[in-house]
Amino acid sequence: MEDFESQRNSCRRSSVLVPILALALGLTGCPRPTNSHSMLPGCYQGQVKLVCIDAQGKADPDPVRVKKKAEIVVWMAPEGSHLVIAFAQNPFPQPVSCPGDRYCASLLPPGDDVAEKLYDYTATVTIAETTKTSDPQLEVVKK
Repeated sequence: MEDFESQRNSCRRSSVLVPILALALGLTGCPRPTNSHSMLPGCYQGQVKLVCIDAQGKADPDPVRVKKKAEIVVWMAPEGSHLVIAFAQNPFPQPVSCPGDRYCASLLPPGDDVAEKLYDYTATVTIAETTKTSDPQLEVVKK
């Protein structure tokens, strides 16, 4: 039983982290016309919502709509910047992770215990010692 649980957790982590890192490291800007990207085949089938944070700290889209248990979010800032995403009331079961300077991500999609509503957050971008902050929103909706 322990081996199965360990294998399942490993598969869950890799199926979430690989697409996030591929998006964050492989893109030089934010793709259009859509901001939702299919994840790689594996244990977790879902979508990645990409939120572009510009040099002024403005988010696109704002608000970003996230489906419960179906989508995760990646925030991406311009190359050469440092990005921080902070929620007053975090709708995700884990803190938003910012492993790279220009991107942050929610590593797990919202669960059943998360209220369907708008959540305020702060996006802070620092480029060449200039810091800009905005207060966009994230909306959690049903799957």
